Amino acid sequence: MAGWRSAGAALALLVAAFVAPAAAAPTPGELDSVRRQCVAAARETQQREQAVAALERDIDLRGRDADARRRGLDETRPEQARLLGALAHLARHPPDKATLLLAAPVD
Repeated sequence: MAGWRSAGAALALLVAAFVAPAAAAPTPGELDSVRRQCVAAARETQQREQAVAALERDIDLRGRDADARRRGLDETRPEQARLLGALAHLARHPPDKATLLLAAPVD
C-alpha cells in the first residue's frame, strides 16, 4: 500500500510541475526523485500484474484438472453402481463358511 501512496505523491508532484507557474518550477533534484518514484511504482505494478497472471493461470489449470476428474468419475459411474450393488447384496446375504472355503485360492 505504501507503494501506491508514494506513486500518488510522485504523480501529484509531477502534475504540479506542469500546472504551476514557471517561478515555482521544481528543482532538478525533485524531478529526479519523482522519476525514481514513478519507475519504482511502475516496477511494482508490473510485478503485481505478473503475480495476478500467474494466479489466473493456476486457477485455469486447477479448473481444467477438476473438470477432467469430474468427467472420469462420470464415466465410471455405471461401474461404481454395480460395485455398490454387489457390496449391498453381500452385506445383506453374507456367504457361509463353506462357500468361502470353496472360493478360497488353492496353493
